[in-house]
Amino acid sequence: MRGGYQSGPGGGGGDVFVTEIDTLRGQILYSSYIGGPGQEIAGGLAVDGRGMVYVTGSTTSSVLPPNPTQFRLAG
Repeated sequence: MRGGYQSGPGGGGGDVFVTEIDTLRGQILYSSYIGGPGQEIAGGLAVDGRGMVYVTGSTTSSVLPPNPTQFRLAG
């Protein structure tokens, strides 16, 4: 994954991924997996006026990033 916080799957039954694409240039701006050793399911995604991305969902993983608001995707 390009410029991502988590560059590969976390294992388990499934992970979530988030990708931003510049449709004018046809380029991936960033892309990242979000997941741990269990099952992750995305329930929703929102982008605010500043371009911050919010992902909601569920997980059976006990190990994920310690605080999702503390990491930023590089890109």
